[in-house]
Amino acid sequence: MANDCPQCGLLNPPSAQRCDCGYDFLSRPRVSPSRTGARGSKASYVAAWWQSLALGSALPRLVRPRAGMLILSHSKARHLVELLFLAGFLFSWYGFLIGEIPSDVREFIGKLQAAASKDAFSWIFMVAPVFSLPVLWRSIGVILRGESLSLDATTRTFTKNGSLVARFDQIEAVQIRTIFAHRSRRYVLSMVLRDGGKIPIAQGWDLVQVTEIADAMSDMTGAKVIAKE
Repeated sequence: MANDCPQCGLLNPPSAQRCDCGYDFLSRPRVSPSRTGARGSKASYVAAWWQSLALGSALPRLVRPRAGMLILSHSKARHLVELLFLAGFLFSWYGFLIGEIPSDVREFIGKLQAAASKDAFSWIFMVAPVFSLPVLWRSIGVILRGESLSLDATTRTFTKNGSLVARFDQIEAVQIRTIFAHRSRRYVLSMVLRDGGKIPIAQGWDLVQVTEIADAMSDMTGAKVIAKE
């Protein structure tokens, strides 16, 4: 379960030992949610929670097989676990909303419409899982094909699974973008090209780990690290 910081209200990942504001979860007592104030409307909470889940949190592993070579490798096993978790959660989510598991698609749609007609906020719960579709699709791709991003200082190229993505002289910057959703923060790492294009690299809760990857890419390519909110 995520940790709500009693000092600033920020939603932190379960493994966090210290909040960005400096609050230490290990050495200081935790405050129950009832003492931290209002948490926003039901609709905004559900949408933000699903958005955070959909962004995924599997950061690639940094590998340096030789001098002048950096590989960012995504684990197939980790993405398989993520896929199974999300699929199971979606099944349980809709089963909870409609009260039972329908036998076919037509019955499923009919029960969703009936449930939504009872409560104006129900549609928020119905469509919130849409945010998880990109990470589901991505996980399937990584499981089937694998994903390895390579930076080679010798050839000055950035490749994905062996295919050229960009040359070093086409790279403008390594960008860390902060996404805020219901007092939580996610950090999205991308490669920004000189022609305005953007190549997604990874995203996660831990700014320290995301920055470590960004710095390693910056050192290899010579591109500066920039922050965006």
